Amino acid sequence: MTNQSNALRDAILGLIAAYPRQAVTPETVALYRSMLSDIDPAHLTTAIRDIIHRSKWFPSVAEIRDTVDDLYRPQETGIEAWATLRTFRAMSDEDRLELRVRGDEHVEALIAVEESVCPESQNPGGLLAGQSASARARFIDAWDARNRATRRTERRALLGITPDQLMVERPDNAPRLGE
Repeated sequence: MTNQSNALRDAILGLIAAYPRQAVTPETVALYRSMLSDIDPAHLTTAIRDIIHRSKWFPSVAEIRDTVDDLYRPQETGIEAWATLRTFRAMSDEDRLELRVRGDEHVEALIAVEESVCPESQNPGGLLAGQSASARARFIDAWDARNRATRRTERRALLGITPDQLMVERPDNAPRLGE
């Protein structure tokens, strides 16, 4: 048995010990081992400890994976992204240009979301010139949706689901929206 499988076994045993009222079958243990085997053992152990500290109930595989994601792959929330965008827009033109020339992917993503949901961002000074509450709300919603889509794409890739597998062909005679 490798160190990784030992760590995985110990993590699952820790869950069983922490939730003694939960009936756990050998099939359940095998399923958890299979579904969690790709996670770094140290990350998994930390996530399980976090769950044990805060949850009254035996966690699902999804809850464990979500906790690992939250602990080790935090993503900037829409509100945080808005603050970053404000900082970027407050920079001098020269500093903003330098960031864009360097190809800062984060800045480019912020600007792309800003431009896609807020037409007023095309005005001199960008979106923040007006500071409208509705523009802020649209930006935050779009940024959070972008993060959800990114996570969904990452999960699909992890499961080996390709984009062409997601396409469902519609028969030519199927009704279309609005018909």
